[in-house]
Amino acid sequence: MRALPAASLALLCMAVAAMHLLRGMPLPGWNSGYDGGFHIVMLTNLAQEPWRGVLPPLWFFEATAGLGSPAPIFYGPGAYLPALALLWLGMAPDTALSAVLALARVLGGVGVTLWVARRGASASGAAVAGAIWLLFPACLLHGPLMGFRYAETVAVGLLPWLLLAADRAMLPGQRRIPLLLIALGYGLLAITHLQQTLLAALIIPAWVAATRGRRAGFMVMLGGVAGAALAGWFLLPAALLRPLINEEGWNAAARMAQMALFSGAEAGPVAASWAMLYLSWALGLGLALAGMARPGGGAACARCAALLCLSMVPPLTWLWPHLPIIVYVQFPWRHMPWLSLMAGGVAAGLWMAGGRARRVVMLVLACMALLLLYPWAERLPLPPGAAMAYRDALLQYPAERDPARFRQPFYAEFMPPEYLPAAAIQSGLGWQEQDARRAILARICAAQPCAVLDRSRPGQPRAMLPQGEAVLLPLFHWPGLRCTGCELSLDIATGLARARLLPGRGPLVVISAAALPVQRLGLAISAAALLAWLVALALSALSAARDRGSPGRGYRRHKAPAPPP
Repeated sequence: MRALPAASLALLCMAVAAMHLLRGMPLPGWNSGYDGGFHIVMLTNLAQEPWRGVLPPLWFFEATAGLGSPAPIFYGPGAYLPALALLWLGMAPDTALSAVLALARVLGGVGVTLWVARRGASASGAAVAGAIWLLFPACLLHGPLMGFRYAETVAVGLLPWLLLAADRAMLPGQRRIPLLLIALGYGLLAITHLQQTLLAALIIPAWVAATRGRRAGFMVMLGGVAGAALAGWFLLPAALLRPLINEEGWNAAARMAQMALFSGAEAGPVAASWAMLYLSWALGLGLALAGMARPGGGAACARCAALLCLSMVPPLTWLWPHLPIIVYVQFPWRHMPWLSLMAGGVAAGLWMAGGRARRVVMLVLACMALLLLYPWAERLPLPPGAAMAYRDALLQYPAERDPARFRQPFYAEFMPPEYLPAAAIQSGLGWQEQDARRAILARICAAQPCAVLDRSRPGQPRAMLPQGEAVLLPLFHWPGLRCTGCELSLDIATGLARARLLPGRGPLVVISAAALPVQRLGLAISAAALLAWLVALALSALSAARDRGSPGRGYRRHKAPAPPP
């Protein structure tokens, strides 16, 4: 019987993984496909850019209708590295991303189970917690399937393991291995998804301080600082290059208020996706209240879940733009993975309490399991009008109406307006309209000379320039752009780069993206932090080996005293 909960959880993990593999990449006409093309752009460009010595955040020449984009400022390459391995094995980009997404969901479910078991839950209670986490509507459907928020979903799969390492944080004077694990976990999370890293930096130390004491919370915070140093090659440019992108489209107060729960969905994602958020909020709040009302129902997790539910309502989200750190989180629904974690802990406590509480948890799990039928929702016998409205509501962006575009190498039409250079937005030409970018460029080049780019070499376009005359390049201006044989400047009226051939140079020039000084500084910080981390790891391993005792000195130190004469 003890093997039954583990077997049930394993079966559920396989079902969830199969579901994500089946519908992992939303296709136009079925899902909104929001961010799907963006992640294909990230993956295919990342497969080329770093190997030419360019440090992230990279410049993607093929994105935004070929005008380029510095999109990876806030998306590190961590989530894409396993997908790169699958890409090199011959998988299509969308299939590779979906496979990694399914793996992250399974690893997250296993991590939640181990974390709840370490907190004293029985095997069956821990399995129930893992099942609640896997089936939580916001984490099962809203992010991975309805919007394909790939990087965030992969980061969410790492959160339980970071919590597991944080719960092992030891006080000063003991082994330092848990602290080093926390530093490594924060570093990996930072290069995977910046917003979830900021939430982890706020929630995990507070959680450990409340459950294990302030000194343990301080140790976790210290590990987070060390993890930030390890990820300095990404975090430092992400912080200091922020003014160079469309910051107003990134964290405007009105936008965050519109995305707050219960504030209306007309300006946000599709209605079906919002329904999953509302359902998740109600489920988390219900479990939190049940846990606080019943002794032994996971009181600490219940209180944390109640606070998370409170943080998602409009009165508090209006304060977000005025808070120095939380403003970068952007949306209240980024709290949902944390709510699912705490809801799993509460459900485990209620399960172990037995009686009516266990029957309620079983009913909740049975209802949540119905969400696994979502991939076949298009086959529901809906009335003709309702079916048409259902499919139209799931399609949001007209630039993504052609399914074939998802399988093109760069999906060049797509890039959200918040990732465009600030100079392009300030030109007032409407570059933020995805379907109008080629038409805008055609009007510009009809009024003044524009160079034609030869894109046969990925990441290094070439152009023929006339002598003595500055011409526009069909590329957005970015400080990291370099030109061999010409000088580049910003054309304020268009936001594009203007090139002038240097005296005595041939007409053929090559444009590339070089690392900025802030990127080199971040790399130096990471290299120093990595060296210090390795030294600390070696010293901790030696100290642990010495404490366990070893032949020679260790044996003499621990041998029994000689008998009295």
